Amino acid sequence: MMKLASILLGLVFFCVSCSPSSEPESGTAYREVSVADVKRMLMSDSELPVVVDVRTPREFDAGHLPGAANIDVQSPDFRDKISVMPLDEEIIVYCRSGNRSAEAVRIMQELGFKNILEMKSGWLGWEQSGAAP
Repeated sequence: MMKLASILLGLVFFCVSCSPSSEPESGTAYREVSVADVKRMLMSDSELPVVVDVRTPREFDAGHLPGAANIDVQSPDFRDKISVMPLDEEIIVYCRSGNRSAEAVRIMQELGFKNILEMKSGWLGWEQSGAAP
């Protein structure tokens, strides 16, 4: 009985150690930020973070955060375009409501970005806060 338990324990350990991790690469920092957090960052006297709007160009043209770059996460060349961004700098990512930005964050983590901030309520939250022009 003890031998069977040892074999089962070893099998469990083997399966756990060989399964792919759902955690991002070590060294990758990700956190969700609120609209209020982003407003403070954009209004501070310190160096401004990189801001990436992952919506479509049409959505971007209708309104976007100050200084934002538009890199559509649904575009086939999203990985190529986002790859030119600095891996170590703080990057704020947002979309309309938070769904596409979550996908962008996943891809950016795979690519090795180190400091990703996701504005969870997206452009809708920004507009509702009264910050949009």
